[in-house]
Amino acid sequence: MKKVILLFVAAITFSGTFVSCSSDDDGASLVGKWAFYKTGGAVSGAEILSNYENYCSTKKDYMEFKSDGTYIEHYFNTDCSEETYTSTYTRSGNTITLGTESPETATIMQLSGSTLKVKYTDEDFPEGYGITVFQKIN
Repeated sequence: MKKVILLFVAAITFSGTFVSCSSDDDGASLVGKWAFYKTGGAVSGAEILSNYENYCSTKKDYMEFKSDGTYIEHYFNTDCSEETYTSTYTRSGNTITLGTESPETATIMQLSGSTLKVKYTDEDFPEGYGITVFQKIN
């Protein structure tokens, strides 16, 4: 759980009011497995992204969105043991809402057959927003 909270915040935590921006949705589905690829944020429109660092050298952390409205977060520790966390999600247009008790929302910036890019409120970017980029893995 040590990394989960930070990753989740870095990945898709939002408390927010965002102006929706258009995505590059080419009919692509959110359903599937999405590996963490880049993380960072934007200030005054300038993006600052770096490669996502996995703790396990042979496995990638990822999020899995299922067609039944559930998602699973998969994280691998330094010994490559896996931790998973499951909850629900909804999607309305370019907005993804995760969970029900303390729901968190994200805005889809890009969604294609290979890339999911989201933005969210992030305390590390108080004058801008956080960004996570995922790559589709199946």
